[in-house]
Amino acid sequence: MVHSRRRADDGFGIAEVMVALLLFAMVSMGTLYAITSMLQITRDARNRQVAANLAAQEIDRVRAAADVLSVADNSYSSTQNGTTFHLARSSAWVPAPGDTTAGPCGTSGGPQGLRLKQIVVTVTWDGMRPTSPPVTSNTVLNPRDRLVDEKKGTILVTVVGRTAPLVQGWRCP
Repeated sequence: MVHSRRRADDGFGIAEVMVALLLFAMVSMGTLYAITSMLQITRDARNRQVAANLAAQEIDRVRAAADVLSVADNSYSSTQNGTTFHLARSSAWVPAPGDTTAGPCGTSGGPQGLRLKQIVVTVTWDGMRPTSPPVTSNTVLNPRDRLVDEKKGTILVTVVGRTAPLVQGWRCP
């Protein structure tokens, strides 16, 4: 007569082996996903640090410019550690703090009315994660040190496109 009792040294059945393999596959996939995510986050953090350094170098280059008027919008790319970084520099004249009378001619009467030049540097890179914001750095240049001379005049002119709205009743002095 055949006994249906299982002995301790019998092996596993096919169902038990399949469940064990399924559990192992689930744990392995979770571990693989975690490692891949950490590698992407680490690469993004390294690229963000390089981008911050590139932005700081560009800000230093702008601050060292001999002529503030020559600082204009610019875009270029730089490759570091096998990653291509894209730098975009924008510049705009902004009113000086406390200058509430600045008009479209760029001054409000005298050296105190000269505007400041704001520089914004934005850095992105190839392979950037969609949820990562670009690295941005900005500064303000004070042109008075280099533009205003008591023996010479200073004129700042704002050029607008043909679709810009007209300022009615404003005349430049």
